Amino acid sequence: MQKKEILKIGEATAKKVSIIVFLLAFLKALVGYISGSIALLSDAFHSIGDALAILFVWVGFKISQREPTKKFPYGFYKVENIVSLIVSILIIFAGYEIAQESYKRIFISYNLKIPLVAVVVAVLDAIVIFLLGNYEVRIGEKINSQSLIIDGKESKLHIISSSLVVIGILSSYFGILKVEGIVGILFSLLIFKVGIESGRDSIYALMDVSPSEKIENKVKDVLKSVPDVKDFSGLKLRKSGPFIFGEVNIKVKKFIEVRRVHEIVDRTEKEVKAIVPQIDSFAIHVEPFSPFEQKIIIPIKEKNNLDSQIDKRFARAEFFVILKVKKDKIESFEFKENLFKERKIRAGLAVTKYLLEQSPDVLIAREIGPISFHILRDNLIEVYKAEQGTIRQIIKDFSENQLVKLEKPTKEKE
Repeated sequence: MQKKEILKIGEATAKKVSIIVFLLAFLKALVGYISGSIALLSDAFHSIGDALAILFVWVGFKISQREPTKKFPYGFYKVENIVSLIVSILIIFAGYEIAQESYKRIFISYNLKIPLVAVVVAVLDAIVIFLLGNYEVRIGEKINSQSLIIDGKESKLHIISSSLVVIGILSSYFGILKVEGIVGILFSLLIFKVGIESGRDSIYALMDVSPSEKIENKVKDVLKSVPDVKDFSGLKLRKSGPFIFGEVNIKVKKFIEVRRVHEIVDRTEKEVKAIVPQIDSFAIHVEPFSPFEQKIIIPIKEKNNLDSQIDKRFARAEFFVILKVKKDKIESFEFKENLFKERKIRAGLAVTKYLLEQSPDVLIAREIGPISFHILRDNLIEVYKAEQGTIRQIIKDFSENQLVKLEKPTKEKE
């Protein structure tokens, strides 16, 4: 889903909800005034606050659609977070007003008119606002809009307030004093809770809080799955309205050409955005990778442990030794017989494909043809040249940077 589409969906949702809430608030205020129900009147003022809040959300989405400018190069997405904070303050204020009016109602008695109409309006309001809340939360989660989710959660709580309103109306009608005031105070506490939690989340977003550990782990899993990314560090994610901005340092093998590095960066960015669609921008910095442990393959003449001599041939070598080297120390090694040395044609191709199955980092050889060399390089295997020596000596020379890294094959033909 494109950015503009997300913002337009949010704008349209906020506009629909604000109109419906304004109409319901007017209806409750009218019936509350005629009936004399302080509970219904308080709820009407609460709904007016809700309508103003969702109107702010609509304005936030409208402004967020503006294109980035020289002064605001990252766009206006944080307007949505500012609006969320304003909405939270309005919610807290609505809770205060209801608590104040409810406290007065504990000590004041009054005659209630048309109680049945007041109850019907309160029930109708509860059902409609609850459905609107569900709608807002669902759309908010779909487009990752904090302000819609906040307002939707508060709207879903409205079914509790409307239930308390109904209880208050009926208790006042039957002469049971204080009940309406007490239930109103209880409801105001719920509103305070929603407002404070929502305000906290808005402030966190304005301070560039990381979205969540779950999203961060998703991004890490993608980075680990990209074959050419050997390591990564400095992953940072921050919320900006309904979107997320991120950055990371990735490490790739040192000899990779610029074009290939560009392809790796593009692929990584696309895969991250595919898994976490809320990510709008993901900056990737590339650094050379210096592995702590490497798997090295050398063609050899005979199996004589670490004193085995390198074979001058590659495709038709007698054996291959596969070594695990940590820094300058050989941790383990094993010998593999060359099953393709007698092949009449394309022995180099067959051997190279077999060696790739061993997932090496480095190949050290005396001679290598063009097909094998380019296949190895395309798979990001470093190729070094050693003129002669035992396995032990060659690894020592490699660790001390005495070997020449090949930039082209040593032979014109395999």
